[in-house]
Amino acid sequence: MRILITGAGGFAGRHLAEYLSAHVPDAALYGTTVNATSDAFPLGVMPHTVDLRDPAATRDLIASLHPTQIYHLAGSALVRNSFDTAWETLETNLRATLNVIQACIDAEIAPRVLVVTSGDIYGELPANDNDSENQACADESASLNPTSPYAVSKIAQDFLIVPYVRRYGLPIIRARAFNHIGRGQRIGFAIPDFASKIAMIEQELIEPILTCKNIQAERDFTDVRDMVRAYALLMERGIAGETYNIATGRLVPLRTVLDILIANSTYSGRIEIQPSGDQRVDRLCGDPSKLRALTGWTPEIALEVTLRDVLDDWRTRVAAELRTNRT
Repeated sequence: MRILITGAGGFAGRHLAEYLSAHVPDAALYGTTVNATSDAFPLGVMPHTVDLRDPAATRDLIASLHPTQIYHLAGSALVRNSFDTAWETLETNLRATLNVIQACIDAEIAPRVLVVTSGDIYGELPANDNDSENQACADESASLNPTSPYAVSKIAQDFLIVPYVRRYGLPIIRARAFNHIGRGQRIGFAIPDFASKIAMIEQELIEPILTCKNIQAERDFTDVRDMVRAYALLMERGIAGETYNIATGRLVPLRTVLDILIANSTYSGRIEIQPSGDQRVDRLCGDPSKLRALTGWTPEIALEVTLRDVLDDWRTRVAAELRTNRT
């Protein structure tokens, strides 16, 4: 078996490669990245530096590898920056997906393909007076209500697949992944932003103040290790053309996340939280019932464990940077 992971040097891509290395040891693993060096890839993954927006380069890659499975994770993932980079976001997420599909058609192969989009395509859940735990989460039939160019790009990516499945019979599965977190996630997302600052506060490198743009926001957080396990299950059992939410079905306020991170901090003083920006209630969670019925998947790693892992990861990174700066 030959497995290609696009975006293998990214956050979820690295975790997926590690999972597949452990659970499909006989498979040949290949990974793409745009400009990262091969040391960004997990051991055992054969790296290919390629811009998937380039149709010729993508065609050459697919033709040379003839993969039997493709996990398409590559793309732009920063929601907050997509208003400033709207065209780039649209091009990256849509063109890369089209080129991968077209390259398979040109090579006259029909690998199983899992295209990962996003739960952001559903937009915000309507506010109600009920407790967050009882808030209905979006299932795959919910209306799409994009709130950013990133979400628009993911809707386009998601919908692009349908005519190719119908016309060419390609076995492409769509995974709508909600917020996933864990070790190795870069700055630019809420939880690594918080954890990195707490790690610096512990070293007394910055003032003990955390700024949160919207502390009232509530999200559905899945450990990235549970997320990639769901990817593998969908690759095995997913139905071509179908969509599947990957989520816990549980809303967690950002305030709760911050409280857990601070409770696990070694800083002896008080860490102040300063809300900034719009403080309206902003909810987004997914109903994973369809995925669970098909595969039996449920999240196994508790949020508290994930957050401790993320904080430890940033402690290690901050300590390494301090050692580098002192030499």
